[in-house]
Amino acid sequence: MNASTDFESWTARLATAIAAALREIAPRLSTESVALFAVDCHPWQCCVGPAILTGDELAENRTLAEPSHMAEWRYYDFASELEAGRLFIPLGEEMRSAYYQSEDKPATAVRFLEACAVAATSPQVAEALALLKRRRGFRVSVTHPDSDQEFVVRG
Repeated sequence: MNASTDFESWTARLATAIAAALREIAPRLSTESVALFAVDCHPWQCCVGPAILTGDELAENRTLAEPSHMAEWRYYDFASELEAGRLFIPLGEEMRSAYYQSEDKPATAVRFLEACAVAATSPQVAEALALLKRRRGFRVSVTHPDSDQEFVVRG
């Protein structure tokens, strides 16, 4: 584990970035229901970002709710197209650096996924999610991309 990684600070900055992205995308989604909100996290690829599955997408294809299909969502990595997207860049870079400097890469990956789960369920993200029209059964998910282990599943 990279001793210089301050996971508490990283998590707080991630929560701020997620909340900003959700507030920015909310007007675009004003007429759509949201079935699932996820944080996609690949520490080895410098990739961390939010994704949204709409109710219409889920109604058309139920398998889209499976984490392995997240890249097929219309609003996958939606922050990359927003002003708030710039907030995720240093977070991804820090995460990748910590991952590759770690002596225990699998444990480091899990630590970042756990941090994503904490950020995704933080009060500021919950407040931003409240701006969206959430479909019945709405949930929040952070899933390990290799094992499909879910670190958070909340409605």
